[in-house]
Amino acid sequence: MGRARFAFATFSAALLLGSMIGCSPDESGVVVPDVVNMKASLARAELKQAGFQVRVVLAAGSVLAHPARPVVTQNPSAGGTAEPGSTVVISVPATGNK
Repeated sequence: MGRARFAFATFSAALLLGSMIGCSPDESGVVVPDVVNMKASLARAELKQAGFQVRVVLAAGSVLAHPARPVVTQNPSAGGTAEPGSTVVISVPATGNK
């Protein structure tokens, strides 16, 4: 019974440590930062620094993305994990409408 408690405590500590440093306990993923409401240019920089590729798409009805506009959605969502080097898609409103 003592080994089971030790294993659980070790796993719990690894889980806590992984969430504090932005990695899953098995180091296979990185926590995706929350970039919604950030300027698109800053969001791109933060995601790249976290180790992700970034693809910017236009929000529905948009004709031209603007780097100073805020990010309205992201995929994968903030707080989830993704493989380093994978792509995070951010949606940015346009400077005009169709």
